[in-house]
Amino acid sequence: MSIRKKILLYFSVVTIVVVGLALIVIYTLFYQYRMSDFHNLQRDKISSTIRILSEIKTIDEELLQAMDQVNINALYDEKLLIFDAKKNLIYASIDDTPTSASNIILHKLSEGENPFSGKEDRYDLFGLYFEYDNASYYGISKAYDVSGNHKLNYLRFVLWISFFIISVVVVVMANYLSRKISKPIADLARQINEFDFDRAPEPIVIRSSKDEVALLGQRFNDLMKRMNAAF
Repeated sequence: MSIRKKILLYFSVVTIVVVGLALIVIYTLFYQYRMSDFHNLQRDKISSTIRILSEIKTIDEELLQAMDQVNINALYDEKLLIFDAKKNLIYASIDDTPTSASNIILHKLSEGENPFSGKEDRYDLFGLYFEYDNASYYGISKAYDVSGNHKLNYLRFVLWISFFIISVVVVVMANYLSRKISKPIADLARQINEFDFDRAPEPIVIRSSKDEVALLGQRFNDLMKRMNAAF
């Protein structure tokens, strides 16, 4: 493999890999930020619902529906469950989002423990132990982050387009730089290959430069002068 091709290959591969890793890190950080931000929203929804429930002594079906209507636009495609200190269900939102993991989350929640967070298919799960007005509650939220996932998908699209454009630019620049770097070497190799030892030695034309290629050409001219003098 020629020097030009090596420069083209090594520079392109290393640069593209580094750019790819950087874009992956950016996507991962934004993914974690989206999840953390949405879990905070779920935490606020659970705590606010518990505060409302603790202030209400008698709860009927119409009041529960009114609470759901007030918060209908807070989270999209969400199931909210509230349990008392004995883990008995005291409130459930009126939507039809399935909650197959609620028992598992409720079992993992205990007093003084950190909140539970996780994923189930496309849904974000969040469980919280909460104390309010000398009473203990457990809250479970299962919701789909429409806005956050839309932004995440758009970011992924932008990163893919950016990666493609950067890769093309890197390959073009690597090809240009490899030609520019290897041209003096190729010229020197061509002149040495065309050098006629049977005639009076004509020095190799060296570009006005102080790099290693110019030094090599100068050493070759000096060698030919000494050989000619010896003959």
